[in-house]
Amino acid sequence: MKGKGNGLAAIKRLALQHGEKVVMVLVVLLAGWLVYATLSHESLPQDKSAQKLVEKANQLDSTVTNYTWQQAVSDSPSDLRIHEEMQSAGNVEIASEPYFDPTAPGIDSAMVEPIELRKDPKLLPVADFELNAVTGLFAFNDPDRVRELERQRQLDEAERMREQEENQNRMAENQPGGGGGRGGRGGRGVGDFGGGRGGEFGGGFGGVTDMTDKRPVPFQIPRAGVEISGEERIRQLSCAVVLAKVPLPEQLKEYKKALANTKSYEPTSDFPQYLGYFVERAEVTDEGELQWSAVKFPNGMYDGRTERSRTVSAVSTEAIDKITFNWAGGMEDVYDPRYGYESLTMPLAPLVGRSWDAMAYMSEVPLASEAEAEMEREAVQPEEGAAPVENDGMDLFGGPDNGMMGGGRGGEFGGRGGEFGGRGGEFGGRGGGGFSGRGGGFGGRGGEFGGEGGMGGRGGGGFSGGRGGGMGGSVGRAGNNLKFNEQGELEVEVPFLMLRFFDMSVQPGKSYKYRVRLVMADPNYQQRRDNLDPTVVARNPKKNILGDWSDASPTIAIPSAGRVRVADADPLRDSAYSEPQVQMLVEAFDIDERGNARQAALELEDVRRGTVMNYHGEIEMLVDQGRFIKKVEDFTIDTGIVVLDLDGGQKLSRDMMEPTHALLMDTTGRMYLRDELDDEMEVAIHRAIFAEPDRRDPGFGPGGGRDGGRGGEFGGGFEF
Repeated sequence: MKGKGNGLAAIKRLALQHGEKVVMVLVVLLAGWLVYATLSHESLPQDKSAQKLVEKANQLDSTVTNYTWQQAVSDSPSDLRIHEEMQSAGNVEIASEPYFDPTAPGIDSAMVEPIELRKDPKLLPVADFELNAVTGLFAFNDPDRVRELERQRQLDEAERMREQEENQNRMAENQPGGGGGRGGRGGRGVGDFGGGRGGEFGGGFGGVTDMTDKRPVPFQIPRAGVEISGEERIRQLSCAVVLAKVPLPEQLKEYKKALANTKSYEPTSDFPQYLGYFVERAEVTDEGELQWSAVKFPNGMYDGRTERSRTVSAVSTEAIDKITFNWAGGMEDVYDPRYGYESLTMPLAPLVGRSWDAMAYMSEVPLASEAEAEMEREAVQPEEGAAPVENDGMDLFGGPDNGMMGGGRGGEFGGRGGEFGGRGGEFGGRGGGGFSGRGGGFGGRGGEFGGEGGMGGRGGGGFSGGRGGGMGGSVGRAGNNLKFNEQGELEVEVPFLMLRFFDMSVQPGKSYKYRVRLVMADPNYQQRRDNLDPTVVARNPKKNILGDWSDASPTIAIPSAGRVRVADADPLRDSAYSEPQVQMLVEAFDIDERGNARQAALELEDVRRGTVMNYHGEIEMLVDQGRFIKKVEDFTIDTGIVVLDLDGGQKLSRDMMEPTHALLMDTTGRMYLRDELDDEMEVAIHRAIFAEPDRRDPGFGPGGGRDGGRGGEFGGGFEF
């Protein structure tokens, strides 16, 4: 055991003393092998040296450069084809009879008729939604309301006559001789509100019957919104305005791709004919997945005493008649009517006290005035080489001159009917005014989505014509302003048609998305079966054809009632701690106890960041269709709008300050900007209307002052 242990220890000592030497020897041997292997590498042959390779490359380049065609013929005669000129064999006549078709209509007609079968064109959905929303007052014609007001007028008149008779008897009893007769009729033009015959709202002897806490508006301004007479039913509603592009040019290309090469192609009828659309809506919530449901529009013809349905499930030409039947008329569209389409574009909803402005039109649709100006510029440019034509201006009135404004049967803007009206013109229809008239249209009435109709039928006016409203109003409706060339093919003048509808069943504070499904006339309906593709035959063509649902629209949040405008800004103090302060004009609409519309407006001072634009207290309001101002002691304006930030108000010079911008947030969380310059006109009108009158002015008051007046619409004429 001891010897073994000593031998192992000796080996360890030997390894420790000489191990590194062994490793060093191995490293030296490995390095020497690497050097040897490198030096012993085989070198290039002598004929492949760099100099030899350069010489061969130059020789090859010289050979290619100096190579000739004769050398190629001699080197490879079997690989080349030599051109040999053929000798002329003289003229040969070819019989033309086999190529002549005496039944062919026209020059260079097709010898073989197309053999393609009619297929279904691809139907394109609407795209590029634009949505707006408003909460306000809307006016509807209501026969029950008219009868109710008439009964109230009769009661008021009877009460007034009774009080008048009592006053006359009392005055007669106080006269000397007592009780003799009934007393005479009062004079005309006496007192602040004078006499005169009764007005529209005053009635009878004294003009306006109730002038308590009222004063007249100092001047008349153009009324915003729909014209109302006081007999309409006023309702406060929230409304979503949904706009979308209908891709008519692209859809026409799809029709031509599917039908133009078929035997039965007819350009006068084989083009897109939009009959209407279905609408679905989904409320946007935190739950995630959208739940789509059909939007049903109120049937304005429903009176509760007939079998008519209470709602309309789709939008079409006939459905629009039903939906708008009880709308108070008078709002005119101002967009280029070529973008409108009778079954796609609803008339403007009867908004009270404010205009739709840009909310009712797509951002890419030009105004009618812009379109008219552009067409007038094009019309006055003569063709090259054309002789100048003298114009005495008589073509402005129509007639056989076929002038620019339409005369006869087909000027640029139509024919018969004067300015921009006319029959069958580009924007035409009969009857002048705007782009209106009754012209064109596609399809008659039959069925919910039109009828057969072809070209003709009812074509409401562009934006000022249209049918008469339900009860005497006039709802301007879009026409089908399509244009055809001499071959009967549709010529598209606009990049899209504007789809528009108003959904008045939404609720403030909620958010929604929409989608639309177009309904079109089936181009393969009533076609011969042997002209149809088997896929078309298999589906059994019907009168109407449905497109696909569009993509979901962007989300629209429905605001609460009320508007806020920037009125003035207080100059900022030269201090690091100063905070901007502004005056804001707050507007609200209301319905009084008798169902009449009222408009309240108030300037709130010292508005800072974080201020909520609500108010409760005394306020002055516009009443009686905006003709009088009445003071109300207890009124609440509840907009819920919060001022998030203010910018501007710094002095630019001694008499000029930087315009103020306000960042606001409504009750739905939507943030938007108001600008002092944009609101300047509305604020100025508000201040002019509600300014305290100068009662020293002898012309103040309806029919009052010096001479009275004759009792105008409200029982006395205004004098200014």
